[in-house]
Amino acid sequence: MNQIDKINKDLEPIRLKAKRNSTILISLFVIDVLLMLSAIPTGLGTLGFIIPMFIVTVIAAFALRGPEKEYKSKAKYALSDYLFKPEFENYTFDPNGQFDSHLSRELSLHPLGDSFTSNDLITGTLQGINFIRADVTTTTTTTDSKGNSTTVTNFRGQVFAFDFFKNTNSYVKISDNRSGMGGVRRKLSAKKITFEDSEFNSTFKIHSNSDHEAFYVFTPQFMRRLMDFHKQIQYPMNLIIHNSTLYLSVYSNRDSFEPKIRKPMDEIFIASVKQDINIIHTIVEELDLKNTLFK
Repeated sequence: MNQIDKINKDLEPIRLKAKRNSTILISLFVIDVLLMLSAIPTGLGTLGFIIPMFIVTVIAAFALRGPEKEYKSKAKYALSDYLFKPEFENYTFDPNGQFDSHLSRELSLHPLGDSFTSNDLITGTLQGINFIRADVTTTTTTTDSKGNSTTVTNFRGQVFAFDFFKNTNSYVKISDNRSGMGGVRRKLSAKKITFEDSEFNSTFKIHSNSDHEAFYVFTPQFMRRLMDFHKQIQYPMNLIIHNSTLYLSVYSNRDSFEPKIRKPMDEIFIASVKQDINIIHTIVEELDLKNTLFK
């Protein structure tokens, strides 16, 4: 039995209880909907039963969520200890920790909305390079003239920050040309620029408030390594160099650390979690962030 099988076995009673409670809640919700639909042709006579039933459903939603929260919390800590902790020094994991929303907005790190949520904050050190990693989701909710609300996801993925090996003060951003992630706040005074590498220019939009520093940071070797990394992850991405820090946002459209209660954690889920580990290793090692020549 491997470690993941052991974790699944230990957590299975809690998962099954959470799954059962979820089924109960779905059943109550379906009953509420059916009662409301049946009340439409018959008038308001059945509201005396519908309203109490709706209240029961709301109370049940709070009362029955305990096992789900317990399962997800224990699963996250188990995965953190098994997959992440052995890989890094000075490792910490906080399932309620958040990436700095103010920093995300100030740097135009990823598409923003009117709602920002973040969790599963990880910090650590790899080969002397400090890093931060968190899940982030941003959404925008609009309401039409009839009062109908629509929520659109602007960004759902992972955000990272790494120590950078060159001393920088200005702002340089590259964003995937195939995505809508290329906006830059006006206060950053960044303008669109191009490099001599035509393939790089066709793959990324580049914005900077200092041409000199952009060319200082994005050497031909560094650009080639970024191109290789971009092909490897196969997700839309933004990368920003600012104040000797490398920031990365990856629009993976997933919450890496969020196990589902409908089935035990499988190889596909574990692979998605490991992808974040691979990103951290690739950024530090393949982009050569441990290089101290320019410090």
